[in-house]
Amino acid sequence: MTRRICIAIFLGVAFLSCPLSWAATLNGRLTTSLYTWERQEADTSSSSHLRAYQSVTLDAGELGDRRLSFHTYALVTGDVSGPGNKGQRFRLYNAYFEWRDAGRTPVDVSAGRQRVYEGVGYGTMDGLRVGVTPRGLFTLTGYVGMLAPLVTRARIEDWSDGHMWGARLTTDRLWNTSVGLSYAHRNRRPLPYLAPGRYSGQVFDITSGQQELAGLDVHRTLRGGVDLYVRFDYDLLGERVRQAEGIARVAASEHLTVALEGFHRAPVVNANSIFSVFDIEDSQEYAVRGNYTVNHLVSVYGNFAEVVYDGARAQRVGFGFGVGQGSVSYTRRIGEGGDNDALSVSLAHPVNRFVTLRADGGVASYRLTDGVGKKLMAMSGALGITCRPNRRVTLDAEAQVLRDRIYANDFRFFFRGTVWFFKKGK
Repeated sequence: MTRRICIAIFLGVAFLSCPLSWAATLNGRLTTSLYTWERQEADTSSSSHLRAYQSVTLDAGELGDRRLSFHTYALVTGDVSGPGNKGQRFRLYNAYFEWRDAGRTPVDVSAGRQRVYEGVGYGTMDGLRVGVTPRGLFTLTGYVGMLAPLVTRARIEDWSDGHMWGARLTTDRLWNTSVGLSYAHRNRRPLPYLAPGRYSGQVFDITSGQQELAGLDVHRTLRGGVDLYVRFDYDLLGERVRQAEGIARVAASEHLTVALEGFHRAPVVNANSIFSVFDIEDSQEYAVRGNYTVNHLVSVYGNFAEVVYDGARAQRVGFGFGVGQGSVSYTRRIGEGGDNDALSVSLAHPVNRFVTLRADGGVASYRLTDGVGKKLMAMSGALGITCRPNRRVTLDAEAQVLRDRIYANDFRFFFRGTVWFFKKGK
């Protein structure tokens, strides 16, 4: 165990044992995970690795006032054994105070490190987010802050290193339709490239990481069980459509549900990503999905999708069925991106109310280029067990195995223990 993992465990135990004179409510979760695997080295030798993960989730409410609460989630990872030990890494995903007043004009204010999901505005920032709902007519949310660092360190970046701000206006008072308008400004200082990229051989000269986006999303439920959703994201600086989607779900009968979907995507790839060495194109996807529920135990589903690129196409077909806690599915992919057939089986069996056994398996044949060369085979399987001795403790263990042309026998083992804690202050 690394020193930071031990500190995280100690803090969680301290929260469990200390009296809560400062908070009326406290709930949280401690999760410890161990993952071991064998890596195939370049010289055909192999090496064993063991990695540990410790996460802490904490929600404290009524901090002197029923409207004030605190929320945090942190993760520490560390290599316990194996060559090339990289030591521990700490990531603070969120740590913020929230004030919620459900009065005549509801107000929601949060300050600290938090994740923003406001239409085209999304990301983790250290800053302030404010939402108001005057008389229930509409909700206006604004936010501003420094972008969280990309590297794993618990610090607040400078405004010049990266920042974001924006707003979203939503209402459901327009003809029983939910409508959202959003705007977001993001800017992150580009990291310098001092040497050619490993895969591209190029030195990238990136002068700006600025983005300006505007978005519209609409949701409406019609009579007859028809549910419609439309979204449109526009890149103001690039003067292009970043993303557009339309989804229509229809309850054709008591047992049958059908969905029609259409997407337009313009991928954005960072220059330091391996995907930057490939030609990136806009794509359109059209799909139809169906699900038929025979009864509360048996269901059947299927889907078909057509993906259109510039001068190329790809198709995806899939179908399967579920019985109780088991399922069998088949997928086929052809066209641009290769040729792939895969069959997977999943089964869960409750031994009693405390123990559940799981088994998963799959076999696939594939080739990287459609119609070129012979197909390769890959097989995978997993056996797992979940134990819940009481409502606050969950233990999971799983053995995994993979076999393909690169990994003759890749065996992995995963363990996770989770403890939930709940307390009420005085």
